[in-house]
Amino acid sequence: VEDALDTLLWVEKIGGLNKLFERSNKSLEYIFNWIEKTSWLKFLSERQETISNTGITFKIVEDWFAAMDEKNKREVMKKITSLLAKENVAKDINGYPKAPPSFRVWGGGTVDPSDIRALLPWIEWAYNEVKSEYS
Repeated sequence: VEDALDTLLWVEKIGGLNKLFERSNKSLEYIFNWIEKTSWLKFLSERQETISNTGITFKIVEDWFAAMDEKNKREVMKKITSLLAKENVAKDINGYPKAPPSFRVWGGGTVDPSDIRALLPWIEWAYNEVKSEYS
């Protein structure tokens, strides 16, 4: 019960429910703008209206990756996300096992949007590190 009360006090302190929505929307905005200018990524959802602002999922679409079978794609995703975990940048951003090979970034209101913005260059770094193994 104390954890729930602490959380409610924190939410009230930062500005309430509307602030949580604002933070989630800002996180999605950062990722959306990044994906718009990143040719090797697309959102997992093909319809913009179904893109979540909390469980933000996106996939690699570059030819070298798209040509792989699913098992190899999952291995690439594991390598990328393992590099990020090893650098203590992101934990558990590999997509769900039943979803297509993808990234899954939590952008809920408890996450500071500046942390999401700081994550994006790291994903590019890890992607390029792993991609170089396949070129």
